[in-house]
Amino acid sequence: ALGLLALLDYFFVVIPLVAVLITSILAAPQHWVKLIITTTVGSVIGTILFSILVRHYGIHFIEMVSPDLMKHAMWQSTEKWISEYGFGAVFGISALPITDHPMIVIASLAKMPLMPLSIAITLAKLTKYFFFGALAVYAPQKLLKIKPISKEIQEIGK
Repeated sequence: ALGLLALLDYFFVVIPLVAVLITSILAAPQHWVKLIITTTVGSVIGTILFSILVRHYGIHFIEMVSPDLMKHAMWQSTEKWISEYGFGAVFGISALPITDHPMIVIASLAKMPLMPLSIAITLAKLTKYFFFGALAVYAPQKLLKIKPISKEIQEIGK
Protein backbone atom coordinates (compact mmCIF):
# COMPACT_ATOMS: atom_id res chain seq x y z
CA ALA A 1 0.00 0.00 0.00
CA LEU A 2 2.85 2.40 0.79
CA GLY A 3 4.46 1.73 -2.59
CA LEU A 4 1.19 2.60 -4.35
CA LEU A 5 0.89 5.77 -2.29
CA ALA A 6 4.45 6.70 -3.30
CA LEU A 7 3.56 6.15 -6.95
CA LEU A 8 0.41 8.28 -6.65
CA ASP A 9 2.39 11.05 -4.97
CA TYR A 10 3.57 12.20 -8.40
CA PHE A 11 0.00 12.80 -9.48
CA PHE A 12 -1.30 14.28 -6.20
CA VAL A 13 1.31 16.68 -4.79
CA VAL A 14 -0.29 16.84 -1.32
CA ILE A 15 0.98 13.51 0.06
CA PRO A 16 3.59 14.02 2.85
CA LEU A 17 5.39 10.82 1.87
CA VAL A 18 8.37 11.01 4.23
CA ALA A 19 6.05 11.53 7.19
CA VAL A 20 3.79 8.67 6.07
CA LEU A 21 6.85 6.43 5.73
CA ILE A 22 8.09 7.42 9.19
CA THR A 23 4.73 6.78 10.85
CA SER A 24 4.48 3.43 9.05
CA ILE A 25 7.93 2.48 10.32
CA LEU A 26 7.07 3.60 13.85
CA ALA A 27 3.95 1.40 13.68
CA ALA A 28 5.86 -1.64 12.36
CA PRO A 29 9.60 -1.18 13.04
CA GLN A 30 10.37 -4.83 12.28
CA HIS A 31 9.39 -4.13 8.62
CA TRP A 32 11.32 -0.89 8.17
CA VAL A 33 13.58 -2.09 5.36
CA LYS A 34 10.65 -3.59 3.43
CA LEU A 35 8.69 -0.34 3.85
CA ILE A 36 11.63 1.68 2.54
CA ILE A 37 12.12 -0.57 -0.48
CA THR A 38 8.44 -0.60 -1.43
CA THR A 39 8.22 3.18 -1.00
CA THR A 40 11.31 3.64 -3.16
CA VAL A 41 10.03 1.30 -5.88
CA GLY A 42 6.64 3.03 -5.93
CA SER A 43 8.27 6.44 -6.01
CA VAL A 44 10.58 5.52 -8.88
CA ILE A 45 7.73 4.00 -10.91
CA GLY A 46 5.72 7.17 -10.25
CA THR A 47 8.69 9.26 -11.36
CA ILE A 48 9.07 7.32 -14.60
CA LEU A 49 5.34 7.48 -15.42
CA PHE A 50 5.16 11.16 -14.55
CA SER A 51 8.25 11.90 -16.63
CA ILE A 52 6.91 9.96 -19.63
CA LEU A 53 3.62 11.88 -19.48
CA VAL A 54 5.45 15.22 -19.20
CA ARG A 55 7.69 14.29 -22.15
CA HIS A 56 4.71 13.23 -24.25
CA TYR A 57 2.20 15.97 -23.42
CA GLY A 58 4.59 18.74 -22.40
CA ILE A 59 3.63 21.70 -20.31
CA HIS A 60 -0.07 21.17 -21.08
CA PHE A 61 -0.02 18.01 -18.95
CA ILE A 62 1.40 19.96 -16.00
CA GLU A 63 -1.21 22.67 -16.37
CA MET A 64 -3.91 19.99 -16.32
CA VAL A 65 -2.57 17.89 -13.42
CA SER A 66 -1.01 20.56 -11.22
CA PRO A 67 -1.64 24.09 -12.47
CA ASP A 68 0.19 25.75 -9.56
CA LEU A 69 3.37 23.68 -9.90
CA MET A 70 5.14 26.23 -12.10
CA LYS A 71 4.38 28.87 -9.47
CA HIS A 72 6.02 26.74 -6.76
CA ALA A 73 8.86 28.51 -4.95
CA MET A 74 11.27 25.74 -5.96
CA TRP A 75 10.62 26.11 -9.71
CA GLN A 76 13.20 28.83 -10.53
CA SER A 77 15.84 27.47 -8.19
CA THR A 78 15.36 24.00 -9.61
CA GLU A 79 15.73 25.23 -13.19
CA LYS A 80 19.01 26.90 -12.27
CA TRP A 81 20.37 23.90 -10.36
CA ILE A 82 19.52 21.43 -13.12
CA SER A 83 21.07 23.63 -15.82
CA GLU A 84 24.25 24.01 -13.74
CA TYR A 85 24.60 20.59 -12.09
CA GLY A 86 22.52 18.16 -14.17
CA PHE A 87 22.10 14.76 -12.56
CA GLY A 88 23.89 15.95 -9.41
CA ALA A 89 21.01 18.39 -8.88
CA VAL A 90 18.50 15.60 -9.54
CA PHE A 91 20.14 13.47 -6.86
CA GLY A 92 20.44 16.35 -4.41
CA ILE A 93 16.86 17.54 -4.75
CA SER A 94 15.45 14.00 -4.61
CA ALA A 95 17.45 13.26 -1.45
CA LEU A 96 15.97 16.23 0.42
CA PRO A 97 12.69 15.99 2.34
CA ILE A 98 11.01 18.42 -0.05
CA THR A 99 8.77 18.01 -3.06
CA ASP A 100 10.69 17.01 -6.16
CA HIS A 101 7.83 17.49 -8.61
CA PRO A 102 9.29 20.69 -10.12
CA MET A 103 12.61 18.88 -10.63
CA ILE A 104 10.95 15.95 -12.42
CA VAL A 105 9.04 18.32 -14.70
CA ILE A 106 12.08 20.45 -15.52
CA ALA A 107 14.31 17.42 -16.10
CA SER A 108 11.64 15.84 -18.30
CA LEU A 109 11.04 18.98 -20.34
CA ALA A 110 14.83 19.28 -20.74
CA LYS A 111 14.76 15.70 -22.13
CA MET A 112 17.24 14.35 -19.59
CA PRO A 113 17.69 10.65 -20.44
CA LEU A 114 15.15 8.59 -18.53
CA MET A 115 17.49 5.80 -17.39
CA PRO A 116 20.11 8.04 -15.69
CA LEU A 117 17.28 10.17 -14.30
CA SER A 118 15.67 7.06 -12.79
CA ILE A 119 18.99 5.83 -11.37
CA ALA A 120 19.76 9.20 -9.76
CA ILE A 121 16.29 9.35 -8.22
CA THR A 122 16.44 5.73 -7.03
CA LEU A 123 19.76 6.29 -5.27
CA ALA A 124 18.56 9.57 -3.77
CA LYS A 125 15.26 8.14 -2.53
CA LEU A 126 17.00 5.12 -0.99
CA THR A 127 19.42 7.47 0.76
CA LYS A 128 16.63 9.72 2.05
CA TYR A 129 14.30 6.92 3.10
CA PHE A 130 17.05 4.89 4.80
CA PHE A 131 18.19 7.99 6.69
CA PHE A 132 14.71 8.77 8.01
CA GLY A 133 13.89 5.07 8.46
CA ALA A 134 16.98 4.52 10.59
CA LEU A 135 16.09 7.55 12.67
CA ALA A 136 12.55 6.22 13.14
CA VAL A 137 13.85 2.83 14.27
CA TYR A 138 16.92 3.78 16.30
CA ALA A 139 16.33 7.37 17.41
CA PRO A 140 12.66 8.33 17.02
CA GLN A 141 12.98 11.20 19.49
CA LYS A 142 15.46 12.89 17.10
CA LEU A 143 12.77 13.06 14.39
CA LEU A 144 10.73 15.46 16.48
CA LYS A 145 13.63 17.92 16.40
CA ILE A 146 13.38 18.18 12.59
CA LYS A 147 10.63 20.80 12.32
CA PRO A 148 9.22 20.04 8.84
CA ILE A 149 9.12 16.31 9.63
CA SER A 150 7.65 16.88 13.10
CA LYS A 151 4.94 19.10 11.61
CA GLU A 152 4.01 16.51 8.96
CA ILE A 153 3.92 13.70 11.54
CA GLN A 154 1.61 15.77 13.74
CA GLU A 155 -0.66 16.44 10.74
CA ILE A 156 -0.92 12.72 10.00
CA GLY A 157 -1.80 12.04 13.64
CA LYS A 158 -4.87 14.32 13.48
